[in-house]
Amino acid sequence: MKQIIFAAILILLLFINLKAQTSLKKQFPVAVQCNSVINELANLHKQTVKFFNEKKYDEAYSLAKKMYEIAESNCIDEKDKRLSLALNVAEIQIKREKSDEARSIFDKNLTLAIEVYGEMSVDFNNYVDSLIKLSIKDANNEKFEQYALKSIEVKKKVFGIESYETANELTRMAVFYRRLKKFEKAEPYYLEAIAISDRLPSDEKVQKLSIVNKYRAYLLERFGEKEGGKKADEFMKNRFQEFSITDKRNVLNGMAVKLIKPTYSSEAFVINAKGKVEVEVTIGEDGKVIKAKAISGHPFLRQSSEQAAKASTFLPTYVEGKPVKVTGIIVYNF
Repeated sequence: MKQIIFAAILILLLFINLKAQTSLKKQFPVAVQCNSVINELANLHKQTVKFFNEKKYDEAYSLAKKMYEIAESNCIDEKDKRLSLALNVAEIQIKREKSDEARSIFDKNLTLAIEVYGEMSVDFNNYVDSLIKLSIKDANNEKFEQYALKSIEVKKKVFGIESYETANELTRMAVFYRRLKKFEKAEPYYLEAIAISDRLPSDEKVQKLSIVNKYRAYLLERFGEKEGGKKADEFMKNRFQEFSITDKRNVLNGMAVKLIKPTYSSEAFVINAKGKVEVEVTIGEDGKVIKAKAISGHPFLRQSSEQAAKASTFLPTYVEGKPVKVTGIIVYNF
């Protein structure tokens, strides 16, 4: 909705100023043909926003599509306007649960996005991320592979090779290949992501452990519980201490297969309770939480944190190839 409103305001203000101020015509040149459909686009935009706000997405889509088609035919040189209108259509398609069609719009306008944003910009990075999110359910979609590889390239240029953004993108690529059982392709991406994470002096232990944990899951899946467990155990020996907090208790958030979020109780809402809650947990050999006890945090936030911790699941931890119990803490931030 914000994109639609922003685009509407942008178009209206731009074209009002174009008519009123000669100096702006040099800054924002508008082709005569495009100028001839300004009023029609503005009126359609107003109706589109109205339907969108009323959650009448089918009607909004029909008008947004018409706007896009008009701009495609008449506003050839106004690339940013055409891209904005295309993304409006895509956003409405997402609301209509037409993610495949939304992805098709993003894909069709990929070259246009490069021209508008620049290939190595944060905006283009976000554009590619949107493509990936719309493709993520299709594990064997060759387009996803194309987008993910492009995203790695962009993130290395935008955020740097030595960044968590790059490490996380490499991990996503590895997970994609793992889902396809292409283990040999997955391995280099896992190792590159871990190598980057290891070199980063950061207090973001949970994020680093999350990358390591995905590699552990890969080892177990590829080599089986016995051999994979030994490999995971050996791999973690020199790393686990890094993920300890100052009092030597391990923060286990990043080891979760499914980390349940705690609810915010009505009592906590009334007094606006906030802050960090630490829950000490014992995880069994099967990765399920045996017990959970809140050891710090606001009293009105502890019970829901304990319940969430108990419902969470973790990868089993192996020592010498055998699953063992693990004790540590889960940290929730309200």
